[in-house]
Amino acid sequence: MAPPPQIQMRWLLLPLLGALCVGACSSDDNGGGGSEGGAGGGAGSAGSSGSAGAGGTAGSASGGSAGVAGSGGAENTRSMRMGFSPWPWDATVSAVNDTYDKIATHGDLNAHHIDGGIPWEEALTGAPYPSNVENELKGRVSHLDANKPTYLALAPLNPARNQLADTWGASPNMPREGAWATRDFDSTEVQTAYGNFALDLIDRFKPDYFNDGIEVSELLLNDSQAFDKYVGFACNVYTRIKQQHPDLPVFVSIALKHPDSADA
Repeated sequence: MAPPPQIQMRWLLLPLLGALCVGACSSDDNGGGGSEGGAGGGAGSAGSSGSAGAGGTAGSASGGSAGVAGSGGAENTRSMRMGFSPWPWDATVSAVNDTYDKIATHGDLNAHHIDGGIPWEEALTGAPYPSNVENELKGRVSHLDANKPTYLALAPLNPARNQLADTWGASPNMPREGAWATRDFDSTEVQTAYGNFALDLIDRFKPDYFNDGIEVSELLLNDSQAFDKYVGFACNVYTRIKQQHPDLPVFVSIALKHPDSADA
């Protein structure tokens, strides 16, 4: 069964989200949705991919891959770069090291997919992150290859992609508690905390491409009213990032559906 007309209309508008943020929220003329591929070009988590525009971004992160359109190295005959997010095949130190070794050998770029929630209170107040968060970020940064471009992605949604991201604390994706339990995308505290965390990640990873909305198309399908709030949230975060990093391509990614799906 086809989705309702309002959902169809939002689907038509979703790829223009980057341009919308530029027109409504940005004070500069840098392209919306990041590089010239536009919004939806970035790689997402398992099952997601973006279509590449000219000079834009593309790829999938199922199994950890992500790509950025552009010319490769001297020996690279492909018209795009490929990278792999460092999700190990086993929960051991040797598996983590082996994963990074494989990435260094076979990848054309650094690709990091941050999808474990947000340290909401710490990001809002500027307090130190929980040790689990700090150690994870430092570990990822320590494995960056300075000779390769970096793609960085951050999820504003929970793993189910039906509401605001969970809390990243002693472990990933913990329930939001206290005042955070009822805050939503239209909350000033949420927008400030997410923007602060995004800017901190940019300072740490120094990405060449930044996806600040992993698989946001899923929220449109799961909760259209929440998605309406997300649009204002996205404009706020985009504007803050571009004010400090005007030349950084900033965009969102969408989840690729099966061609036979009514949601495709």
